[in-house]
Amino acid sequence: MIIMDSYLGEEKKVTKISYSNILAQVEKNKKISSRVAEEIVPLFFSKQLLNIKHDLYRKFFSKLINIEESRIETIVKIGKAINNRKNFLEELKTVEVPMVFIAGEYDIPRPFSESEEMFNLKKDSLLFKIKDAGHISNLENIVDVNSILDKIL
Repeated sequence: MIIMDSYLGEEKKVTKISYSNILAQVEKNKKISSRVAEEIVPLFFSKQLLNIKHDLYRKFFSKLINIEESRIETIVKIGKAINNRKNFLEELKTVEVPMVFIAGEYDIPRPFSESEEMFNLKKDSLLFKIKDAGHISNLENIVDVNSILDKIL
């Protein structure tokens, strides 16, 4: 089982408030404004990409501000479910299959330390840090991600 750029613990209070505010704005306006996209996009990429406004950054920004209104309600519901999730860290100990934890070196919403925490709770697991990558590590460092997947699958 692979857990990539994710965390099974509860969202931290500070980020929960921040994400709740972003979701409230999106829900109220029924769109992702440029201002909100400017808050969201930096969470997903490493600082190297942000400093040069890389093509991945620009494409993601454009997709966010152009999401159809008909999809906003579902996006907000999913966002709230993720933001308000319960802590499932203890359940890791009951999983009977090997697990692999993968996270970007510069992941902001899901810092590598969270993957380390899960790794330390789950015996017989593997942990990988994706160099020079943020939250969407498979886009920022596709070579390293594919190399890891080739080794473990």
